[in-house]
Amino acid sequence: MNRYIILISNLLLVIVGMAAGCIGAATKVQELTFDQLFANPDKYNCKTIAIEGFCFHGWEIIVLSEMLEYSGYAPGHLVPKGRMVWIEGGIPKEVYDQLYQQTMMGPEERYGKVSLEGKFEHGGQYGHLGAYSSQIVPLEVELLPWSPPVPQISQSAASSTAREALAVRLGVAASQIEVLSVEEVMWSNTSLGCPEPDRQYSDVIVPGFRIILEYEGRKYEYHTNEDGTMVVTCSDTQAQPDLIGKINSVQQVLQGDKPGLILVDSLGDKTSDKYVLTVTTDTSIQRQIDQALEPASFDDLQVGQEIKVWLTGPVRESYPAQADAQKIVIVGSSGFAMGHLVPKGRMIWVSGGIPKEVNSAI
Repeated sequence: MNRYIILISNLLLVIVGMAAGCIGAATKVQELTFDQLFANPDKYNCKTIAIEGFCFHGWEIIVLSEMLEYSGYAPGHLVPKGRMVWIEGGIPKEVYDQLYQQTMMGPEERYGKVSLEGKFEHGGQYGHLGAYSSQIVPLEVELLPWSPPVPQISQSAASSTAREALAVRLGVAASQIEVLSVEEVMWSNTSLGCPEPDRQYSDVIVPGFRIILEYEGRKYEYHTNEDGTMVVTCSDTQAQPDLIGKINSVQQVLQGDKPGLILVDSLGDKTSDKYVLTVTTDTSIQRQIDQALEPASFDDLQVGQEIKVWLTGPVRESYPAQADAQKIVIVGSSGFAMGHLVPKGRMIWVSGGIPKEVNSAI
């Protein structure tokens, strides 16, 4: 009778084990590589294994992968690649908290290299939507020393991209632009150090360069990622103006996209002491009031005003020099016209005016 009870008990254990996906589990830990494991995964089904790999914890994904690669979705963004095993139940919090962090327009992601010991299962449908053919139930997890891979950095590619961008902006050949310096930088996000208002950026570290270029004595700063596929220059409000001077004359044209021309006496410019600037409908015109900038128009440009000008395209050789204005900021004025005087300081109203003979004499 007892023999039958033992047989029935063993049969129940087998049935329960089969329902769980494994008939039994070996107590001996087998140290494996990904190549060894996936060469014959059935051999290690329901066995306790130890394996090193990359833990990646993100939205609806917790896996151990054999490698991490850059995704291409955003500079510096890593994703699991190669063969993967679902990590059932995740990893201990104390290890999770030490993983690298990244964000890609969604929930936070964590990743790092680990040594994981646990029960391996193969042949089922595991993980989110049953998308994985293998899983491991972790027993012990150890974080291993590791740093994210650094992409192959090409200074020449990044410099070439920056030169081409400036060449297009100035309307000159790239060969005329000199590269003064190239500095390796780890940008804190995808703005590459030139954030624009009301725009969101991915909080990932982006390896890249700060590149200083020069054309005809003027310096330009460009920021790139590591291979030059992303290149930006910070907004003109942060860059130095190409020209500072006073308006000598204003001429309305009202032809096509060109509302007019202005003649500017430059202050301390080495290229020319006078410029004829073409103002188009694309030219940004602003007035500086204290530290704030307010919108202005071509009609607000008046003789005697001091202005800062950012140019677009090349400066055309002539006298006066000719160029197109990309942006104009009005920073001061001596009056409505050159030499026009107005009263200032404390004043007293002269009731009834002054005698005609005096008024005629002044």
